[in-house]
Amino acid sequence: MRVRIVFGAVCLATLLASSYGAGGVDLNNPTALAFDHSGNLFVADHAAETIFKFTTDGTKSIFVTGVRLSDGNGLAFDAADNLFVLNPSGEYHVVGTILKVSPDGARSTFATGVGLPYSLAIDPSGNLFVSDWDTGSIYKLTPKGEKSTFATTEIAAKILACDQAGNLFAGVPLKHSIFKYESGGTRSDFATDIAVSAMTIDKAGNVFVGDTGKTIFEFAPTGVQSDFAEVTTSPRSLAFDPSGNLFVAESFSGTISKFAPDAAKSLFLAGRAAPEPAEAESETDSSTGLPEKYAKDYLIARSTISPDKKFALIYPKLEAEEAADEANHPERIKDHLVVLQPFHVLDALPTKFPYFEHENHGSLDAEWSDDSSVALITLNGKWGPRDVFLVELRDGKPSRITNIARKAHDLLLPNYRKSKATRYNDLFDFIFVEDATFKLEGTSRVLIDASAETSPNMMTDDLRSSDRAWNGHVEGVWDIAQAKFTSKKVSGGIRKRTKESSINSPEQ
Repeated sequence: MRVRIVFGAVCLATLLASSYGAGGVDLNNPTALAFDHSGNLFVADHAAETIFKFTTDGTKSIFVTGVRLSDGNGLAFDAADNLFVLNPSGEYHVVGTILKVSPDGARSTFATGVGLPYSLAIDPSGNLFVSDWDTGSIYKLTPKGEKSTFATTEIAAKILACDQAGNLFAGVPLKHSIFKYESGGTRSDFATDIAVSAMTIDKAGNVFVGDTGKTIFEFAPTGVQSDFAEVTTSPRSLAFDPSGNLFVAESFSGTISKFAPDAAKSLFLAGRAAPEPAEAESETDSSTGLPEKYAKDYLIARSTISPDKKFALIYPKLEAEEAADEANHPERIKDHLVVLQPFHVLDALPTKFPYFEHENHGSLDAEWSDDSSVALITLNGKWGPRDVFLVELRDGKPSRITNIARKAHDLLLPNYRKSKATRYNDLFDFIFVEDATFKLEGTSRVLIDASAETSPNMMTDDLRSSDRAWNGHVEGVWDIAQAKFTSKKVSGGIRKRTKESSINSPEQ
């Protein structure tokens, strides 16, 4: 799961008028750029699960495809032009792998067990650094693959970069900071009051940073800041070619621009046409259009607006959540189902864990029936769906709200209890993991195909005989009119090591 970063303002009228079309683009979702030593550009396309190669004359080819890619800056070259790629895969897609791709495209696994990897950097000695979105740790891997924990940022670093002196820079947008780590691990604050979205370093040690706006900033090695260039939409990834030209992949358009050392701009690859102002604004959540009473503390979750543009969810701003927490009144934090025009609140979602702005590992979305009479609202947590609410509307008002995730949980509960497994934590017996599916089919039913775990961060080969790690699976059909399961199938049990792993592992 990813942290929501807000990119600007959006008016309610724009939201209601928007068709939400993506438009055709050359690259669906360019998330990372990297150059080899010959000046060839490699672009990771997260949506297409493909890494494209562009030669110096702009010729495009597919270098690697069919690989699950990090949503962050997950590419880095070593001195021999081997490409290292973050691959957040493994059991339930929660255990990270680093792939190594040789110049001829041969692929191998370089390392495993790097958590939920988000960003990758390499120092002049060939040491890799990986940020773990799960724990906030930064791992160091030597050229031989030996792993150690280099540092922790508590809240995950979104972007890593190394300079020629071997210093590591970590951008942590939720702390509005860039930390600098010397090779021995000593940390200092390099820059503050900046929400980093992209970062790279030139040969002279100047740090180039994109934040949630349209300006690319240049920081001298001493930390002195200046404006380098402007882009059309916020930058997603930055990379220098061997000649010192800066390449920028933009967040919404997919455009890749080239900036000479003097900041002269040229177009390297066109994405979709630059959006009109209204379209650009519609990419984000906002409180604009809400009554003053709610605009102060809430944002409209754009991803939850109904097809008829009448209903949506609003969620608390970070400042409101922090104020409630400091006042020791967490019950004040709620996600509300609302009517947009004329605005009024229908109901609060009956969850113990409401979503709020910038929640770590959290997200909020909704799936609607075509007639906007039924919604399936999902609140995601660290590993997967936490609550899934089926909301039925009659005459524009909620007639019934059912937590389908809780219903699926209750189907699994007897199997879990029979296994006498260890609980996930003090709050949950077990949790649903990332591949869990709750799908709305019109106004008639919800299809459930969900896996659950007590130890989602533990690989099967790491299990000890004393571990009571459980996993389960439930498939079912929830009939909306009857408010019950019309079919259901449950399986589960204690996870065990494979026979081969048990034979080859040392005795516990």
